[in-house]
Amino acid sequence: MNSLQRSKIIKIIFIVLLLFMLIPGSILICYSILKSDVEIFNEDIPSIEMHLTSCGIDNIGNTCFFNACMQCILSLPAFVNYFSTETFNSETQPISIAFKNFIEDYKKSEQSVNPKKFIEVLKGRETMANLFNREAQDASEYLIQFIETIHLEIVERETKSSNLTSEDIKNLDIIGRWFGIICEYSIKCQECENTIITNTLERFLKLNITEGVQKSIDNFHQSVIINDKDYEWECRTQNCGNIIHLDTNSIKSTPRYLIIYNRTLIIESNEDCNVKIYIDQNIKINNTEYKLIGVIFYERRQRHYYAICNRNKWIIFNDASYNQNAKFSAKSNSVYMLLYSQIY
Repeated sequence: MNSLQRSKIIKIIFIVLLLFMLIPGSILICYSILKSDVEIFNEDIPSIEMHLTSCGIDNIGNTCFFNACMQCILSLPAFVNYFSTETFNSETQPISIAFKNFIEDYKKSEQSVNPKKFIEVLKGRETMANLFNREAQDASEYLIQFIETIHLEIVERETKSSNLTSEDIKNLDIIGRWFGIICEYSIKCQECENTIITNTLERFLKLNITEGVQKSIDNFHQSVIINDKDYEWECRTQNCGNIIHLDTNSIKSTPRYLIIYNRTLIIESNEDCNVKIYIDQNIKINNTEYKLIGVIFYERRQRHYYAICNRNKWIIFNDASYNQNAKFSAKSNSVYMLLYSQIY
């Protein structure tokens, strides 16, 4: 052992003893120092997530679709923290600023918050103007428009920044990383094996859920024979011309937050759905595991949305009211959308 190594060991021992005397529980910190010179952390792994205090959202004229969606979005700590702390441009990012202000109003409210100021800004966006006309609306349409709008605002700002490469912009696309699903759709000719593959970026995973969420995900990946003439495809390979009915789907890339849209619940109908689906608390796609964060329910007879969200405990949000001792059945015939978060 040379003098340099001896000096290094003495310094480490001195730091260990100093920390042990000054900081309670520092023996764990000391162990980390001795175990490795450099501790590497994954930036995508969240620390202890701090949830917002529960608060209702006033219904200001058939806005239950908006209320249910926002309660689920506000149950994503990393998402809320980003918009609470980020600085936005009032000219190019009005929706992001309005959402940031809405979060602050939500934090300050004790029982319920009035979303009027936020909704007025949303109505200024052409794609959302017709959603707030005091008529019943589709929650999925609002949610996808909201996500796409803030996505465009953020990407536009980053694109205008100087000295950024296309890869830099891609890495700064936080909305894409959080909500982007890359699905691969392929159609294969069983005669000549010619295959057409299409990759699409989705915000929602659209499933025909008839039994359980996980089972529907597994079925999504399976090849299916389509008997609908509207989806027939004639093979263009020379001298083939076979009529193709085989369709295969797969998920190539998974997001941090997974939104699942249940196609089996037709919101235009006033009749109750007879299909009760199983709400899986945990699901797995490829090698990625998810936990349930929120569920948006739609009662078709009442044409009413409400949400159940997990903020360290399950809470029912029904417009201005909420119940922090929520209990709900693992099976339901009114599940419209589900929101899952990656398990790290």
